[in-house]
Amino acid sequence: MKYLLSLSVAASLLLANLAEAVWQPTQDQSWNIAFKNFNPDKEKAEIVEIDCDISQSVINKLISKNKKVICYISGGTSEEWRPTHKDFKNAGLLKNEYSGWPGEYWIDYRKSGYKEIMKKRMNICKKKGCHGLDIDNIDGYQVKDVKNNWTNPLTKDDAIALTKWLGKTAQELGISIGLKNGLDIVDEVGQYYQYAINEDCVRKKECHYYKNFLKTGKPVFSISYNGLKNNKKNLCSHLNGLPISVIIKEGEQLVQPFTAFDGKKHCGSNFKSGKVSPPAAKKPATNKVNPGAKNVPVNGAINGVKNIPGTKTTPTTGAPIVNSIAKNPNKDAANNNNNNNNNNNEIKDQYNEEKKNGNGKLITGFAISSSLCAVAAFAFIKRNPNKYENLKRNISRRATSVKRGASSIGRRLTTRGRPSI
Repeated sequence: MKYLLSLSVAASLLLANLAEAVWQPTQDQSWNIAFKNFNPDKEKAEIVEIDCDISQSVINKLISKNKKVICYISGGTSEEWRPTHKDFKNAGLLKNEYSGWPGEYWIDYRKSGYKEIMKKRMNICKKKGCHGLDIDNIDGYQVKDVKNNWTNPLTKDDAIALTKWLGKTAQELGISIGLKNGLDIVDEVGQYYQYAINEDCVRKKECHYYKNFLKTGKPVFSISYNGLKNNKKNLCSHLNGLPISVIIKEGEQLVQPFTAFDGKKHCGSNFKSGKVSPPAAKKPATNKVNPGAKNVPVNGAINGVKNIPGTKTTPTTGAPIVNSIAKNPNKDAANNNNNNNNNNNEIKDQYNEEKKNGNGKLITGFAISSSLCAVAAFAFIKRNPNKYENLKRNISRRATSVKRGASSIGRRLTTRGRPSI
């Protein structure tokens, strides 16, 4: 019985991990990005991008107002004031300085040690309560600093490999991620991302690169500068039929005030938004068990920051990093509970199918197979309902530990805004 109990715990941990889905924004949600003079009490957008190293109290305030928080970090460069800068330096990953941005250095992310440090950086944002990530400077292969100064410069294939890894790693950490710029690789790596973040595709006439990505129902959040009047013609001509969510800043700084582009309002009744709803998550089909089978398969498994290039802002001192964990809204927890119930129903269906086929007895040797753990778990539930309820309560009380444990079992953009803290 003790053996069976340990298997049911393992199965519960695995199911909890599989059931946890990262946040997926939609094309209907409003958004904003602000790296300077930000006041969470004045924010009206549903989704807000801020710097990951902003004060913890700001993130907590946004979450308390039911805002979704996207946190900015750089994946292709490292700034001297960042918490992981010494790690990149000591690992010998830093290259030449980013021209125009003193104190910021390009990283050769192909070298050993990068992934461990970057994962640490991503985890800092996760622990602060960020729902999503904006990882900047993934397109160094297109920048003269890299192309003209490195003996072995980054390539497009290097960027594809990096962005795929970033997307997969964010999924493992349980945090959403957006592809920052990199328009020429969006079709290759878009499947690993929940949204995209873009700078100035309207002015550059590049928004059409997102056509296939947008068809999936995923949103593209884009920024334009220097006011609506100067952008209106291009906005109306290049966004007709493309459901890109564009916000316009009055100047060239990522301050909080913005104008949200509205095609019908700003361009006329003939403008088409082209919005697509993301497909509903599909419940994995349950594999049927053949009579006499030895194994039963289971499916599953800022204040004071600098801005973008061309801005006239300078680095200022920002708020210190606080590592306390912000709680997620109750609605997210409820969604996770529903997912857990769905997964438990799948195990139940599988067990009943096996029983109908004459294989109702527990199978020996199930310690090797995680799928057999799931069947054993259901058998334990059927025979010991009271103990199972106690077990669920204990797991619930240790939600944070459970999440870490489940992760170990289950695994095996570019605003050139340089927020400075």
